[in-house]
Amino acid sequence: AKIAELDLLTEEEKEQILGAFNPAQPEAAPAAAFHRLFEEQAERTPEAEAVVYENVRLTYAELNVRANGLAATLRASGIGREEIVGILAERSVDLLVAVLAVWKAGGAYVPLDPDYPADRVRFMLEDSGAKVLLTQTFRCCHWSCGSRWLTKIRRFPSPWALFSR
Repeated sequence: AKIAELDLLTEEEKEQILGAFNPAQPEAAPAAAFHRLFEEQAERTPEAEAVVYENVRLTYAELNVRANGLAATLRASGIGREEIVGILAERSVDLLVAVLAVWKAGGAYVPLDPDYPADRVRFMLEDSGAKVLLTQTFRCCHWSCGSRWLTKIRRFPSPWALFSR
C-alpha cells in the first residue's frame, strides 16, 4: 500500500481534531459600513477624542457634526449612491471630515495629492469618472483658473469648495 492510502488516525482521533479542536463558528453578522460604525461610536462616546492632528482635536460628536453637514451639502449637490468624488486636500482633520462626508452621502472618493500637477489631477478625475472635485478653499484659484474640465464652482461652508464638470 502507498503511504498516502494509510489511515494514520482512528475515527475518534479524526472526530476530535475536526470537531472538538475546531468548534463550529457562529455565523458572522453582515459587515456594516464604516460610517455607520463611526456613527454608533459617536453615539456611545460623543465626548471622547476621535481625532488629533497637529494642534487640532475633535471629539466624536464634533467630527460627526462636521461630516454630516458636508454630507448634506454633497447630497444637495447631486452626490448620491456610488457617485465618485475627487478629494484634493492636504493631510488634515478636514481630509478625514471629507472622506466621512462622501461615505455618508453614499459616494466613493478618489484621493488626489495636492502636489500632483494639474494635468495629472484632471486625468485622474476624468479616468475615475468623478462627478465633482472637493477641495480646500485655499486651493480654489488653482482650480478655477483656465480649467476646461471644471466649469462650475459651488462655494461650500469653510474650508471647502466644490467644483463640478
